[in-house]
Amino acid sequence: MASVHFDTLKFVEQLKAASVPEAQAKVMAEALASALTTSDVATIRDLERLEQEINLRFEKLDNHIDRLEAHMQIRFEQMERKFEQRLVEFDAKYEQKFVELESRIDARSMPG
Repeated sequence: MASVHFDTLKFVEQLKAASVPEAQAKVMAEALASALTTSDVATIRDLERLEQEINLRFEKLDNHIDRLEAHMQIRFEQMERKFEQRLVEFDAKYEQKFVELESRIDARSMPG
């Protein structure tokens, strides 16, 4: 961070021109100069550097999110295949059970 250049002499002269007593103008100038030099002020260069850093962090975050999304997509596809496989197995198992039950029912209902 940089501090702002403040011309105290020019400021005092401007205040005196506005009918502010010289002693008061000097105290005001010193107080303002002190406030400006002790506080951090961002320069355009500081802000540009910060913007670049933020953009880089967002880019990294976007890349991370893209990788997570791809990983999740793979996992969802794997789970979907497992679910479909188990559903097919379930259908086959219970279809066989129904065939067996129908055979038993048919065998019992035949006059013998």
